[in-house]
Amino acid sequence: MLTRIFSLDFWRVTWLHDWYGLLTLV
Repeated sequence: MLTRIFSLDFWRVTWLHDWYGLLTLV
């Protein structure tokens, strides 16, 4: 269960990172 929460948090951070990357490109 702990690894599951960590995995979800990791994906959320990656998703936010991608969004910030797109914003900086624009």
